[in-house]
Amino acid sequence: MSNTIIRAPRRERFVVMDQRAVEDDRLSWAARGLLCYLLSRPDDWKVLVNDLRKRGNLGRDGIYRLLRELRTVGYAEFQRLRDRNGRIRGGIYFIRELAD
Repeated sequence: MSNTIIRAPRRERFVVMDQRAVEDDRLSWAARGLLCYLLSRPDDWKVLVNDLRKRGNLGRDGIYRLLRELRTVGYAEFQRLRDRNGRIRGGIYFIRELAD
């Protein structure tokens, strides 16, 4: 029997991640793809919706929908940032390899 999955040699530029995230059927295929992409980034990489929009084929609302899906299942968390006066000034996404 021949292989039906053809893999590249692993010398550099590969990702190792827990397979449970890839197989989590609570997520759409699109959300799984976004999660895999985000987990392939460096640990200190900032999740910026505008950057993700430029790197893919979804608009802003599509990216927010997928991030909301990841948040709902527990793979992502969003923490709002506030200035000294308590006004909201954006926020930071934290991405987990395993859902809470």
